Amino acid sequence: MPSLRSGYIPISTKSATPVIPLFLLLVCIASFSLPVFAAAPAWLQSMVDSCNKGSTQDCLNAGVAYKTGQFQGNKVAKDPAKAKIYIDDGLQLAQKGCNQGNTQDCYTVGLMYFEGGVIPTDIPRGLNYLQRSCKGGYKQACDWLDNSGLRQMIR
Repeated sequence: MPSLRSGYIPISTKSATPVIPLFLLLVCIASFSLPVFAAAPAWLQSMVDSCNKGSTQDCLNAGVAYKTGQFQGNKVAKDPAKAKIYIDDGLQLAQKGCNQGNTQDCYTVGLMYFEGGVIPTDIPRGLNYLQRSCKGGYKQACDWLDNSGLRQMIR
Protein backbone atom coordinates (compact mmCIF):
# COMPACT_ATOMS: atom_id res chain seq x y z
CA MET A 1 0.00 0.00 0.00
CA PRO A 2 1.43 3.41 -0.96
CA SER A 3 2.26 5.83 1.82
CA LEU A 4 0.37 9.06 2.54
CA ARG A 5 3.45 11.00 1.42
CA SER A 6 2.95 9.88 -2.17
CA GLY A 7 -0.25 11.95 -2.41
CA TYR A 8 -2.52 8.92 -2.41
CA ILE A 9 -5.12 8.80 0.31
CA PRO A 10 -6.86 5.46 0.52
CA ILE A 11 -10.64 5.86 0.29
CA SER A 12 -11.42 2.50 1.80
CA THR A 13 -9.43 -0.58 2.49
CA LYS A 14 -12.36 -2.73 3.54
CA SER A 15 -14.90 -2.19 0.79
CA ALA A 16 -14.85 -2.93 -2.89
CA THR A 17 -17.55 -0.27 -3.41
CA PRO A 18 -16.03 2.87 -4.89
CA VAL A 19 -16.42 5.96 -2.71
CA ILE A 20 -16.60 9.34 -4.39
CA PRO A 21 -14.31 11.88 -2.75
CA LEU A 22 -16.34 14.54 -0.94
CA PHE A 23 -15.00 17.50 -2.92
CA LEU A 24 -15.93 15.81 -6.21
CA LEU A 25 -19.42 15.14 -4.92
CA LEU A 26 -19.80 18.78 -3.88
CA VAL A 27 -18.58 20.02 -7.26
CA CYS A 28 -21.14 17.82 -9.01
CA ILE A 29 -23.98 19.02 -6.80
CA ALA A 30 -22.98 22.67 -7.17
CA SER A 31 -22.77 22.45 -10.94
CA PHE A 32 -26.38 21.29 -11.15
CA SER A 33 -27.72 23.94 -8.80
CA LEU A 34 -25.98 26.99 -10.25
CA PRO A 35 -28.04 29.10 -12.65
CA VAL A 36 -26.91 29.23 -16.24
CA PHE A 37 -26.53 32.76 -17.51
CA ALA A 38 -27.12 32.79 -21.22
CA ALA A 39 -26.47 35.87 -23.26
CA ALA A 40 -29.51 37.52 -24.79
CA PRO A 41 -30.12 36.53 -28.41
CA ALA A 42 -28.69 39.01 -30.93
CA TRP A 43 -32.12 40.40 -31.89
CA LEU A 44 -32.90 41.16 -28.23
CA GLN A 45 -29.42 42.45 -27.41
CA SER A 46 -29.82 44.94 -30.25
CA MET A 47 -33.04 46.23 -28.63
CA VAL A 48 -31.40 46.40 -25.21
CA ASP A 49 -28.45 48.35 -26.64
CA SER A 50 -30.82 50.82 -28.34
CA CYS A 51 -32.85 51.10 -25.14
CA ASN A 52 -29.70 51.93 -23.21
CA LYS A 53 -29.10 54.73 -25.73
CA GLY A 54 -32.58 56.18 -25.11
CA SER A 55 -34.88 54.42 -27.60
CA THR A 56 -38.36 54.40 -26.09
CA GLN A 57 -39.72 51.81 -28.50
CA ASP A 58 -36.81 49.43 -28.04
CA CYS A 59 -37.14 49.61 -24.24
CA LEU A 60 -40.81 48.75 -24.53
CA ASN A 61 -40.17 45.99 -27.07
CA ALA A 62 -37.46 44.43 -24.87
CA GLY A 63 -39.84 44.61 -21.91
CA VAL A 64 -42.62 42.90 -23.84
CA ALA A 65 -40.21 40.22 -25.06
CA TYR A 66 -39.10 39.42 -21.52
CA LYS A 67 -42.68 39.56 -20.22
CA THR A 68 -44.21 37.27 -22.86
CA GLY A 69 -41.18 35.16 -23.80
CA GLN A 70 -41.38 36.18 -27.43
CA PHE A 71 -41.31 39.10 -29.83
CA GLN A 72 -42.35 38.95 -33.48
CA GLY A 73 -41.88 35.18 -33.61
CA ASN A 74 -38.54 35.18 -31.78
CA LYS A 75 -38.36 33.30 -28.47
CA VAL A 76 -36.59 34.25 -25.26
CA ALA A 77 -36.81 32.99 -21.68
CA LYS A 78 -39.42 34.93 -19.70
CA ASP A 79 -37.88 37.19 -17.09
CA PRO A 80 -40.42 39.28 -15.13
CA ALA A 81 -37.71 41.31 -13.39
CA LYS A 82 -36.08 42.37 -16.66
CA ALA A 83 -39.50 42.93 -18.23
CA LYS A 84 -40.40 45.39 -15.48
CA ILE A 85 -37.10 47.25 -15.80
CA TYR A 86 -37.39 47.73 -19.56
CA ILE A 87 -41.10 48.56 -19.52
CA ASP A 88 -40.59 51.10 -16.73
CA ASP A 89 -37.64 52.62 -18.61
CA GLY A 90 -39.67 52.82 -21.82
CA LEU A 91 -42.64 54.36 -20.05
CA GLN A 92 -40.44 56.98 -18.39
CA LEU A 93 -38.76 57.84 -21.70
CA ALA A 94 -42.15 58.12 -23.44
CA GLN A 95 -43.62 60.32 -20.69
CA LYS A 96 -40.56 62.56 -20.81
CA GLY A 97 -40.79 62.77 -24.60
CA CYS A 98 -44.49 63.56 -24.41
CA ASN A 99 -43.86 66.32 -21.88
CA GLN A 100 -41.28 67.75 -24.30
CA GLY A 101 -43.84 67.81 -27.12
CA ASN A 102 -43.21 64.48 -28.85
CA THR A 103 -46.75 63.56 -29.92
CA GLN A 104 -45.79 60.01 -30.91
CA ASP A 105 -44.59 59.40 -27.35
CA CYS A 106 -47.90 60.80 -26.03
CA TYR A 107 -49.70 58.31 -28.27
CA THR A 108 -47.54 55.43 -27.04
CA VAL A 109 -48.12 56.28 -23.37
CA GLY A 110 -51.83 56.78 -24.01
CA LEU A 111 -52.25 53.36 -25.58
CA MET A 112 -50.23 51.73 -22.80
CA TYR A 113 -52.48 53.18 -20.11
CA PHE A 114 -55.69 52.70 -22.06
CA GLU A 115 -55.08 49.09 -23.07
CA GLY A 116 -53.13 47.93 -20.02
CA GLY A 117 -51.43 44.57 -20.32
CA VAL A 118 -47.85 45.57 -19.67
CA ILE A 119 -48.81 48.28 -17.16
CA PRO A 120 -51.97 48.66 -15.07
CA THR A 121 -54.93 49.99 -17.04
CA ASP A 122 -55.81 53.64 -16.37
CA ILE A 123 -58.38 54.68 -18.98
CA PRO A 124 -58.75 58.36 -18.00
CA ARG A 125 -54.99 58.81 -17.97
CA GLY A 126 -54.69 56.98 -21.29
CA LEU A 127 -57.33 59.17 -22.90
CA ASN A 128 -55.57 62.28 -21.62
CA TYR A 129 -52.34 61.24 -23.34
CA LEU A 130 -54.18 60.24 -26.52
CA GLN A 131 -55.94 63.61 -26.62
CA ARG A 132 -52.65 65.44 -26.14
CA SER A 133 -51.19 63.48 -29.01
CA CYS A 134 -54.13 64.19 -31.30
CA LYS A 135 -54.25 67.90 -30.37
CA GLY A 136 -50.53 68.04 -31.12
CA GLY A 137 -51.25 66.82 -34.64
CA TYR A 138 -50.34 63.15 -34.45
CA LYS A 139 -52.69 61.64 -37.03
CA GLN A 140 -52.50 58.08 -35.69
CA ALA A 141 -53.81 59.28 -32.33
CA CYS A 142 -56.68 61.17 -33.97
CA ASP A 143 -57.51 58.13 -36.12
CA TRP A 144 -57.43 55.86 -33.06
CA LEU A 145 -59.78 58.18 -31.15
CA ASP A 146 -62.09 58.45 -34.20
CA ASN A 147 -62.17 54.69 -34.81
CA SER A 148 -62.90 53.98 -31.15
CA GLY A 149 -65.71 56.55 -31.11
CA LEU A 150 -64.08 58.28 -28.15
CA ARG A 151 -63.08 61.49 -29.93
CA GLN A 152 -66.68 62.60 -30.33
CA MET A 153 -67.46 61.75 -26.70
CA ILE A 154 -64.62 63.79 -25.24
CA ARG A 155 -65.01 66.97 -27.31
